[in-house]
Amino acid sequence: MRLTRTTLIAIWFASTALVACGGTARPASPVGDSAVGQATAAPKRIAAAIRADPPQAINSFAGTIPGTEAIEVLLNSGLSVVDNHGLLTPQLATAVPSLANGLWQTFPDGRMQTTWHLAPGAQWHDGAPLTSGDLAFTIQVGQKIPGFRHPGSRWIESVETPDASTIVVSWVQPYIYADSLFAPRPETACYCTPLPDHLLAPTFADDPDKLITLPYWGSDFIGTGPFRLREFVLGSHILLDANNLYVTGRPKVDEIDVQFIPDPNALTANILSGRVDLTLGRGLSVEDAIDIRDRWSEGRMAGNMLFVVVMFPQFINPNPSTLADTRLRQGLYSAIDRQQMADTIQHGLVSVADSFLTPSSPDYADTLSAVVRYPYDPRRAIQLIESVGYTRDAEGSFRDAANQKLSIGIRANTNDNLAMHSMLAVADFWRPVGVDVDAVPVPVPLQTDRSYVAAFPSFRLQMYPGRSDVFSNFRSAAQPNQSGSYTNPEFDTLIDRFQGTVSRPEQVDVLRGIVGHITENLNMMTLFYQLEPTMIGNRVQHVDAKGVGSTPAWNAAEWDVI
Repeated sequence: MRLTRTTLIAIWFASTALVACGGTARPASPVGDSAVGQATAAPKRIAAAIRADPPQAINSFAGTIPGTEAIEVLLNSGLSVVDNHGLLTPQLATAVPSLANGLWQTFPDGRMQTTWHLAPGAQWHDGAPLTSGDLAFTIQVGQKIPGFRHPGSRWIESVETPDASTIVVSWVQPYIYADSLFAPRPETACYCTPLPDHLLAPTFADDPDKLITLPYWGSDFIGTGPFRLREFVLGSHILLDANNLYVTGRPKVDEIDVQFIPDPNALTANILSGRVDLTLGRGLSVEDAIDIRDRWSEGRMAGNMLFVVVMFPQFINPNPSTLADTRLRQGLYSAIDRQQMADTIQHGLVSVADSFLTPSSPDYADTLSAVVRYPYDPRRAIQLIESVGYTRDAEGSFRDAANQKLSIGIRANTNDNLAMHSMLAVADFWRPVGVDVDAVPVPVPLQTDRSYVAAFPSFRLQMYPGRSDVFSNFRSAAQPNQSGSYTNPEFDTLIDRFQGTVSRPEQVDVLRGIVGHITENLNMMTLFYQLEPTMIGNRVQHVDAKGVGSTPAWNAAEWDVI
């Protein structure tokens, strides 16, 4: 039986409903699961909130709602985790495999091997030790159930467990993200953290399809993270207690109460009243965050530029057909005052996106010199458009040789306010130079109509994660419909080379080629970056804004309150 994401979500809701109805009792705490010396001290508590009601999963196999990825990281650690700089750091393993430490090896025949050693004392919330058998089981589950599959799993050749604390994975070819095999990667909809063989293997062996129906995914969840599940009330909140068995030691905070608050006005009120100390995940607009910041003396706003606002040109039967000419795209791009858009729409908190990669990406600085830039220059824009064969009439409108107006269609989703504002702003910059614009808001029902989505006439505008691991989405054979189906063998070759490059200097060289190709050919036209705000109370320590490909919860064991 093939399980769709919709089916997975439905099953998950059914299993987690047990929580609200009493459900299955949690296993008794193992010996030592009570904090020593805490009897007389007031518990340290953080009240967090996500703008969701309810989250669709503790784990990302059932889909993600912004903020739930942080809950997953709080409850279940990976062998490594992405830190606030977008880099992998060890968590349940002693080290992240690398060429430098010898845990990542490449061979002359094109194969490679990665090795992980589990940190001493790593164990599950029920006290069972975390073993290499759990990791082998995790890969086995991923081979059967797509929602648990790491993107690089298709290149795994074999798995060996020479002892209980060591796993060796052999690969048929080099793969750039092999070191993240057992690491949570938020926003990739991929469950890569370890699975408990001792709890799930019997059901999996009997019927793999029944695995995701277990109460384990709700009230009985057992993970390896710094916090363990105490209570989950669907549509309300989730309560987490410090895990005294955590591999690096007991967290400094005793409990975390994550509230589900979908309404932005209610979320604002809860923050300003002091009932919420911390926000997790996307949800607050920049406008809402600034409003809170300016009225919240007990906290601050932090944020990183994680997404980029992109216009994807149409390359399959574009209308007009001249859109296939790079000069027309260059002219249209030069007519947009992107700095004014950034200053107005994002309140001057972000920069113009000359590169697809955001400044928060660890690859940004190394590739910036390869970027071809297009400063705002209406005169240059007019010259470039004229070079394609258009002339301006007495009213200043561009017309082709058949006396037809140059008309550009651009679409954005109605439920994406940032994209909608950006679309209207772009139209306002194009019209004065002589371009007729048809700005079309796409209603929610049409957003899932694949034929409609794929058939946008000229441009589609949307937000996209500004990091290098998404470049594989733009390869000709893998491109999503909304990105215009750009086909270029040279570009495909660059993406393939990047996916198979392990050496960092070689990675940078290929990335520079990718970034240079994008900015020279404008197969993606980046406008400005999006700020993802996080509200942090002054009493909360060692918490920062989400990093690229990460979550604020990456170092939750170090969180503290004053």
